[in-house]
Amino acid sequence: MAKIDTTKDFNKFAGSVRQAKIIIINALKEQGLPAHMGCYTSRMYGRIIEKVYGSVDGILEWNYDGNSKRVSVEYTDGRPQPEEKTKKEFYVVWIEGLSPERGEKILSLKNGKHTYTLSMGKAMRVLPADREQVREVLRGQGIAEWALQNCMVRTNYAPSGTIFKP
Repeated sequence: MAKIDTTKDFNKFAGSVRQAKIIIINALKEQGLPAHMGCYTSRMYGRIIEKVYGSVDGILEWNYDGNSKRVSVEYTDGRPQPEEKTKKEFYVVWIEGLSPERGEKILSLKNGKHTYTLSMGKAMRVLPADREQVREVLRGQGIAEWALQNCMVRTNYAPSGTIFKP
């Protein structure tokens, strides 16, 4: 896993408020800034931490979300913002089920037949340019038109060996 760039705004998993504080203090230390938390506010829902947020001397503002266990840091001292990364676009062909995550997806289209899988990690990925071609193949294999209308589910990752090759 790549090391996080703490010189720009970042968002990182932190299992607890204590870990979030350690991440922020370490980010300040790496930049040679005073390593203290400043003032912060905690919002509780009963005994559960809902949100903790604060700021450090006009350098940064931070926010910890207790539900997602993520800490986000925004620098307020005028430094440049990080560049947005472009995400690759792939589609999973979802055929049946209540949700794409748990339903049947196409595993492969070979020899005029299609096979199914329940695993999102094994499901075939389709590039945007090949979407209509895959629909035509499935029409030819007897998949109903109403099923093909909303069968493409967008995703940003494609495990090796899962991309459809026409």
